[in-house]
Amino acid sequence: MLIILEILIATDELCLTELADYIIEHLFIHKQWMRENFILIYQTAFLKGSFKNLQLFCMDIIEKTPDIIFKAKDFTGIDPNLLTTLLGQSNLLTPEIEIWDALLKWGMSNTSPTLDPNYKTWTQESFQKLQEILQQFIPLINFTVISSSDFYYKVIPFQLILPSDLYDDLLKFHLAPQINPTHPFLRSPKRNQPFQSIFINNNHAAWIMSQIDYDQPAITYNGNNPKLLPYDLKLLIRGSNGCMSDEIFHNCCDLKGPTITIIKVKDMDEILGGYNPLSWDHSTKWAETSSSFIFSLNRANVGQSIVSRVINYSKAIRNSHGPSFGDGDLWVKVTCVRNLALPSFCRPRSYERRIFDLEQFHVEDYEVFQVIKKTNVIYL
Repeated sequence: MLIILEILIATDELCLTELADYIIEHLFIHKQWMRENFILIYQTAFLKGSFKNLQLFCMDIIEKTPDIIFKAKDFTGIDPNLLTTLLGQSNLLTPEIEIWDALLKWGMSNTSPTLDPNYKTWTQESFQKLQEILQQFIPLINFTVISSSDFYYKVIPFQLILPSDLYDDLLKFHLAPQINPTHPFLRSPKRNQPFQSIFINNNHAAWIMSQIDYDQPAITYNGNNPKLLPYDLKLLIRGSNGCMSDEIFHNCCDLKGPTITIIKVKDMDEILGGYNPLSWDHSTKWAETSSSFIFSLNRANVGQSIVSRVINYSKAIRNSHGPSFGDGDLWVKVTCVRNLALPSFCRPRSYERRIFDLEQFHVEDYEVFQVIKKTNVIYL
């Protein structure tokens, strides 16, 4: 397979496009080998030539199964420029502490001479070398979503490689979570919010949670400090993970308590969604509540998002399709019949107002999150 990759690189240099396409088709027959040697494939796709299909394969891996990258046996050989691009991705779903661990491993392997993994044997000079090689990557790590326990055991031992003002702010963040971070590395939005979504970030989640608690006085949650958000969001299902089926939705989401549904409209940059304060339950057609709402999310300026609250309580939740709200207000169908997706609908009847201009649309993807109330959250 290595020889095949070398031939592929040569086809790009010689502009043999048809031969390159044929070789890539052959590689796709061996996707397991491609995953096991992902860094080699990744660097071939982006550094050695212009192989669009190979690049799309890599981007799909990065989006859906990024663990393959950071646990790859050859991860320490990744090019620094590609590593910068990778860490700059906003949709990485790998836990941030695992990204930090992988970055440290990469740094130790790329110093000269390489550093002993046992940092307790290091000298001041050892930390200085690691700091020099990793300084460009530190702003790309989202330290705010690393737990206090992992911060203590896995970050503090390497405090000498962090800018002193960043480390001081991190200490405040973990010891006094009611204090919002001020360092620019910590305030800029990054990937890896404490929930696994490819469509929304901390600020979007904070806005949705503010809508859940809208009846509480002066409640507006801030996404800059995820520790202060009042709820945990646990991913129950994502359609693109082989779950584009109303039946699979109910199998995964029924009887799980309150949920938030996020819907990506096909062929449009539009995110719709809804909050169900009850459990989904396919055994009943309708569920009554006064607390549900649907919304259209403005991802660029979340403050301009649209929310619509239920007014016909008896028809607040529809259980006979996918995650659906009202008597047509947001009916979501994710099942395909003969490879054709069934249409979903947005017709205001049971909720205050319309959230989407089109009455009929198709779902490209969807996510459902279980909403879990935190305990011992400190509010400002």
